[in-house]
Amino acid sequence: MKANESSLINGTYKKISEDLKNNNYSIGTKLQPIRSLAKKFNVSYLTAQKAIKALQLQGTLEARPGDGLYVVGKPVSLTDNVLEFISKNDSSKNTVERKRRDTYCIGVVMPFWLSTYGSTAIYEIVNGLVSEGDKLNWPIELIHNSGNESELPEFLEKIKRRNFSGIVWLQPFLSHKMNLMRLADFGYDVVITGRNFKDLPIKSILFDHQDMAKKIADHFAEINAKKIVMFTGPIEGFITDPYSVEIVNALKSEFEKRGGTLPNEHICQAFLSNKHDLIIEDFIKNNSDMEGMICLHEYLKPDIEKAERKGYLKTNRKISMIDISYTFFREVHNMEKVEIIGMRCPLENMGRLAIKHFEEKWVENKVSEPIDLSIELLK
Repeated sequence: MKANESSLINGTYKKISEDLKNNNYSIGTKLQPIRSLAKKFNVSYLTAQKAIKALQLQGTLEARPGDGLYVVGKPVSLTDNVLEFISKNDSSKNTVERKRRDTYCIGVVMPFWLSTYGSTAIYEIVNGLVSEGDKLNWPIELIHNSGNESELPEFLEKIKRRNFSGIVWLQPFLSHKMNLMRLADFGYDVVITGRNFKDLPIKSILFDHQDMAKKIADHFAEINAKKIVMFTGPIEGFITDPYSVEIVNALKSEFEKRGGTLPNEHICQAFLSNKHDLIIEDFIKNNSDMEGMICLHEYLKPDIEKAERKGYLKTNRKISMIDISYTFFREVHNMEKVEIIGMRCPLENMGRLAIKHFEEKWVENKVSEPIDLSIELLK
């Protein structure tokens, strides 16, 4: 971490400590959420979160799951800087102070689209959660939602009423990001699968992107396909799809290692657009000489099929399309010039790893064995 960033965290800690002293809060006073404190002191969420973490570890503040931040003691001066203090104290105190119960219960937020698409893949993750939770006698409870109510603030009341120890949120969308931040504010330990919001203090579990990129590049090298195109969400501009950005970066890096490229003009960023069908049609017309395709989002597959049936692919060879939309919403069949290659993700292992994460945080001196998160191409 850069020195100026560390100094900013130290300064934020001092400002919050001084604010607590100046206001002379009584024990049991509920404070503003972390995001409000960050705004008050004009710092990022993560900077405020680290300062708050130090105040929790020294016994000044307590994060109560489902409720918020409370004053439980008086702030004291630190001899170390904030990050050093957290590093020295988090592993030894976190387990004892954070959880005082013998039994933990994990809440699992299910995708709103589950009733229509993707149940096979999602329940593979759930199977991993349940199998690992059973070993510890930790119950796993599913939290269902319809019509994407999980993006509304009111959805959190469903979670708070049930007194969960931790939350696993399966395949969240960008629209769920604020509720994930609120859960962190309320003091919950949160794990998400299939996405990575790096600016939030939550754990992300993803399959091995570098392993995937290597196996995809190997496949296209085997069939001597040079011009590869990709169908993704937005990777440029003000609003981007973090999942698309991570996958694209992994593939770009792998192709460059081999002397190839994956330029942005070969990437169709149609996902999240309400004109995705027209964007894909124009893209395929302009890249009719492509030799391979990678499809990242399941919603785009029918548009690709439609464009192929209209005859916009001018190649005489069979094109491989690697389908890495591992939630398997819908299958695409009968494309004359396209051979679809699926991808098997380590879904059960992703579920198991979520429980392992909680176990390492809540069970003293627990260190887990590594879990395989590599993928398999289904040729």
